[in-house]
Amino acid sequence: MNPSAAAHVPASSSSAASAASSDSAVRPGALHHVLFVENHKPTRTALTTLLRRQGYEVTVAECVTEAVRLARDHTFDVLVSDLGLPDGDGCMLLRELRKRQPKLAGIVVSGHGLDSDIERTRSAGFAEHLTKPVSVDALKQAFARLLGK
Repeated sequence: MNPSAAAHVPASSSSAASAASSDSAVRPGALHHVLFVENHKPTRTALTTLLRRQGYEVTVAECVTEAVRLARDHTFDVLVSDLGLPDGDGCMLLRELRKRQPKLAGIVVSGHGLDSDIERTRSAGFAEHLTKPVSVDALKQAFARLLGK
């Protein structure tokens, strides 16, 4: 993953600058359960490993159908999802999951980073939009902004 190529667009920039410049990362385990939905195996493997190393409990799904099934039996703190999935998209997924878990926070990880893509993910309720390839720092900062740390 190329750290300089990753871009992030926080939904609210008021705390983004202080979180981005802070040396304190999100404390491992501060957010317990992440649902990570990604159909591209190398990305799924790399980001799952990264999240687990940060202390998060990660449940992985490869598509919308699998993610919805998992959410019937588990409560998640954050959804990290690709935008383009084989059986739908991340926006549709977040809307569906919030029917059961209204406070579910969302981070989209996508190869789509145009202004229209970012606006669409914000409208769906994602707090963060990260453009692939995602760097370790960009993902850490997204979680820090999301958690207000």
